[in-house]
Amino acid sequence: MKKLAEEVGAAGEMADWLVNDKVRQAIYDDLWRLADGAKFNPLERPKQMKLLPPEEAFSVENNLLTPTFKLKRNEAKIKFAADIE
Repeated sequence: MKKLAEEVGAAGEMADWLVNDKVRQAIYDDLWRLADGAKFNPLERPKQMKLLPPEEAFSVENNLLTPTFKLKRNEAKIKFAADIE
């Protein structure tokens, strides 16, 4: 993330980069480039994204993943309700 922030000229720390439009756009462009390379169907391509700090990443500890690392959809829906709407 630090390298990407430097490439796009974003200053600050991780919290600043997560909301920086240039950083977000660079990550989004990379996702689309990878989707193009993998020949993803248009329905499989990301439309929106939210960048999370490492301490909020999906994990078993924060109850967003099961012990077998499957997404707990109901928990994620509750936690990110404001972002989903």
